[in-house]
Amino acid sequence: MLDADAIKDAQPPEDSRPKDWAPEPPPAKPDVVAGQQTLIQKYFKPKSLTWWASVILLAAGVVLALSANIPTLAPVADLILAFYPGASAGMLINLGLMGIGLRGAHR
Repeated sequence: MLDADAIKDAQPPEDSRPKDWAPEPPPAKPDVVAGQQTLIQKYFKPKSLTWWASVILLAAGVVLALSANIPTLAPVADLILAFYPGASAGMLINLGLMGIGLRGAHR
């Protein structure tokens, strides 16, 4: 059986470094390589009117697609079809994605 003195003797010695010593932080990695943007920076442009118009089309397409299975969205779907007569959900979703993609491709 181990006694308290044996356990105390087994403890590692205190650190010999000065109290104000701190390890050096690893070098910072740049988030963006020169000339490149992250996907969020490239496609998320909330200050752009083109981006908002595309997001509205995308959201309208999603609501139209969901209105077939969720009856409470039917009045909203009727309103969307009043603004975009003859539009299908897929067409609105694709137009929204196309607008966001073109906005992201624009420099």
